[in-house]
Amino acid sequence: MTVIAWDGKTLAADRQMTWNDMRTTVCKIQRMPNGEVIGATGDSAKALGMLQWYERGAKPEAWPEWQTAEDYARLIVARPGKRLVYFDWIPVEQPIFDPFMAFGSGRDYAMAAMAMGADAVKAVEITNQFCASTGLGVDSLDVGEE
Repeated sequence: MTVIAWDGKTLAADRQMTWNDMRTTVCKIQRMPNGEVIGATGDSAKALGMLQWYERGAKPEAWPEWQTAEDYARLIVARPGKRLVYFDWIPVEQPIFDPFMAFGSGRDYAMAAMAMGADAVKAVEITNQFCASTGLGVDSLDVGEE
C-alpha cells in the first residue's frame, strides 16, 4: 500500500512495501532525465511495470494488458511547470488541476494534512503516523519550473 502526495512543487511518497504481514523498505518515486518526477501506487510488480512502460516512451500500443484488470497500478507524473497527470486503467494522460493531490491507500490522511497547510513531505509523515499500510520513512523530489 502507498501514499504519494503532491503539493504543486514536490512529489513525496512513503517507503513501505507490504507482503502479507511483512514490511520492507523501497523507493516509489524517481526523477526522469527530462526533469519529470514519477511515482506509482498499487501492486508492486504492476507499479514497476508501469514505470518501465513510461520510461520506454509511454506508447499506447505497448500498454500492459494487465492494466485493464480491476487491480491496476496508478502512475503519477509531475512535470516542470507544476503540471500533474496520472495514468490508471487506460493509456491516456489524466490531468490534475488542483493545487495539491494524493494517491494510494493513505490519500485521505495526506489530503487532510495538505488542506490544513502541510507540504507534501509533512503530509506523508502524518499519513505514516496513522495509516497502517504506509510507513518506513519518506522520499521526496522537487519538480522544477519550465
